Amino acid sequence: MFEISKGLNFCSRRRLKSRNVEIIEHINEMKAELELAKQLQLQLLPDAYPEKFGVRFSSLYRPMEELGGDYYDFIRFQEKNMIGFFKRCIRSRTSRRAYYQHA
Repeated sequence: MFEISKGLNFCSRRRLKSRNVEIIEHINEMKAELELAKQLQLQLLPDAYPEKFGVRFSSLYRPMEELGGDYYDFIRFQEKNMIGFFKRCIRSRTSRRAYYQHA
């Protein structure tokens, strides 16, 4: 079996190692950005739920990936006998764009 390291000269190995370091740094930056976006998203979701007509509301939010694309909230109306529920998918190609466009 041919080993890739034997086929690479010293300069190529250095460039490859340097590129690997860049890729790892980029991955770590993306992970940090995703964690920030996740915390932002969790702060947007309601932390208190209305109780009307003897009905208690609650939620369980578990995104399938690091960052989900759904937003929801309860809407309180002036009429005491009404309550609304708002749900919106804010998924976009990048987390920054999704929050800037829809939040």
